[in-house]
Amino acid sequence: MAAWSSTSATASAALPKAAEAIEWLLLRGAPASVLLPEEPGALKARMKALRLLRDLGPVVCPAVAAAVAGCLRDPEVKGRRAAAQSLAALGPSVAKHAPRAIPRLLRLFRDPDPLCAEDAAVALGHLGTDALGAAVAELRSAEGSTAVGVKALACRALGEAGHEAAAFGTDLLELLQSEHAVLRASASQALGRIGAAHAGDLSLCSLLAHLATEDQDCTTREAAVTALGLLATEVKRAEAQGELEVVRAALASALDDVETFVREAAALAVVARFSKEKETVLLIGSSGFVGVRIQQLHFETYQAPFNLVCVDLGAPKEMREDVVYFTGDVREPKHLKEIYTVMSSYGFPIKGTMHLASIIPFLGIPDSLITRVNVKALEDSVKMAKDQGVSSFVYTSSATCVLDGADDAPVDLDEGSPYPEKNMDTYTSSKVGTVQLEVVHTFLRALLEVSHACPAGEGLESKSASSSFFCCMSGILSFMTVAAERMVCGAHEAKDEAERGEGTSFYTAVLRPSGIIGPGDKVLYDKLKLGEDNVWIQGKPNGESLLDFIGVDAVALGHLKAMSQLLQPNGRLKRPNATIINLSAGKGIEYKKLIGWEVETDGKNYWGHAPARPVPFGVVKCLAYINESWCSFFGKALLSPFLAQVNLNYTQRSYVFSNKRARELLQWEPEDDDIKDTVRKYLRRDPSSKRTN
Repeated sequence: MAAWSSTSATASAALPKAAEAIEWLLLRGAPASVLLPEEPGALKARMKALRLLRDLGPVVCPAVAAAVAGCLRDPEVKGRRAAAQSLAALGPSVAKHAPRAIPRLLRLFRDPDPLCAEDAAVALGHLGTDALGAAVAELRSAEGSTAVGVKALACRALGEAGHEAAAFGTDLLELLQSEHAVLRASASQALGRIGAAHAGDLSLCSLLAHLATEDQDCTTREAAVTALGLLATEVKRAEAQGELEVVRAALASALDDVETFVREAAALAVVARFSKEKETVLLIGSSGFVGVRIQQLHFETYQAPFNLVCVDLGAPKEMREDVVYFTGDVREPKHLKEIYTVMSSYGFPIKGTMHLASIIPFLGIPDSLITRVNVKALEDSVKMAKDQGVSSFVYTSSATCVLDGADDAPVDLDEGSPYPEKNMDTYTSSKVGTVQLEVVHTFLRALLEVSHACPAGEGLESKSASSSFFCCMSGILSFMTVAAERMVCGAHEAKDEAERGEGTSFYTAVLRPSGIIGPGDKVLYDKLKLGEDNVWIQGKPNGESLLDFIGVDAVALGHLKAMSQLLQPNGRLKRPNATIINLSAGKGIEYKKLIGWEVETDGKNYWGHAPARPVPFGVVKCLAYINESWCSFFGKALLSPFLAQVNLNYTQRSYVFSNKRARELLQWEPEDDDIKDTVRKYLRRDPSSKRTN
């Protein structure tokens, strides 16, 4: 024993063997008091012994529990703390072998040293049911000037016990509404650690969500956020969908808290479910209908190939507990920089970026704003990604950026086609120095009312201005699309081994979806699911133009596959130059079928509706001219802001794009041979749909 308590270097080196010998002696009845001398000046020896007993753990509890409990009265704070820590390690059987341990730990709740009191609470949480009952008794009855602190420590003890304290959840729930912030925070932390037993409790999730987003005390908000993060996995396992949505929304909101440490707690709550074995990818523009589907398929179909971080002006309606959501403006580089910095600080640096964010233009939106978002913000995004060490960048463009607007495009238009001297519109131009072809051509549903009114000499009714137009909304962006594509391709850097010391490679891919159909397109699918008919613009010559449309799932999957190929060590997109890839059907559907104009053999149209009623193109063009003129004078569209002459061009011409490269490089293909089958599949799985055919 003397050798063990010696402070010599020789004794320290022999400690492991000495520990084995001491364990052997204690298990055979050697008195533990010899290890814990009470003489003045023996603190150092007691500290060594208590650390040793802590390391030996429950196996020696019967022999040493009473002696260790006696050290809770040590006049030195260090001694009391070491005794509490040792009791925690000895485990639940302490209550049996040292009955005075629990009341002595409770007395330490009022210790003048806060760290000592904290250690006592932690120890109590490890000593079993009797200890937890004693903690709850303090929680219910503590009075006086120390009552708040004592109750907070009782919460800590219950939280330390985890699932074993589930029976006392009701007491903690009541404290979530306490007037004292420290109790709200302490109860939140405890309930988060208790976890599974209350995972399906909507009232708990709702209360914690309220504290996480609305409480005036930032420490309480942080504690509630942490608790929600701990509960998220248990809630998901319990398949409590309502509770899960509450948790997701609260965590997403907390990512925008004014206090940095609350935001960090929210991010950490999600990052806890990230994998160190996977790369982390940032999705910019995650709330659009393609971005939302990318998130869903990332988990549902593609087995979550990477950790996903999302940013948009607003959070999507449906959020996952295993995705980090940020809100930010792509026009503000500092917002993106903060995301890259925060994720890196958590040990998950972003290595891939998918940039989908862009503005769909309409009358009254200045070209300067469209350029700022669709070109300048993209330029900032590319530069920021390179500066932050991102190695892979996917940009969402539009297949229409190669159309000149003058003639029908050749069938099977591929990625090698040159950019036209003059684009069809400003949107596609932004994509060749930004925005994808929105599904279908939106036209004013009340247009029949307008056309009926015109012959009678009546003016346009004001209600028509708020009606939904059916025209192709990608029209105004062709010019900027071209500019954006060139910029992304120009940023591509494939460095060989000799150049790696100068920085990492920066691989880029440009994805060009054709027309996109699916939930959230606001036009074709969103009308079909309600079983509604539309009024459509008459096609040229008899609606026989061929249009290339693809389902949103195929587009989303194309993005996931492209990013995976860029991130893989020997990915097929790691090429000397940027890769441009069409995501298209590779064949056309007649315009008259698409709009439901043509009558099928059963007397219904292609979609199973009554045949649509096309409005003469000349009438629509005239209305577009009036609409544009009005906007130029008054700064606001008279009818729909999407009704412009340039947009009408997409309804009057053919365009079919080759998808051969996507098939070869991404192992990708359209969902179905017939777009009707794709839409029917979407309708069948959509609970809000009124059509299932």
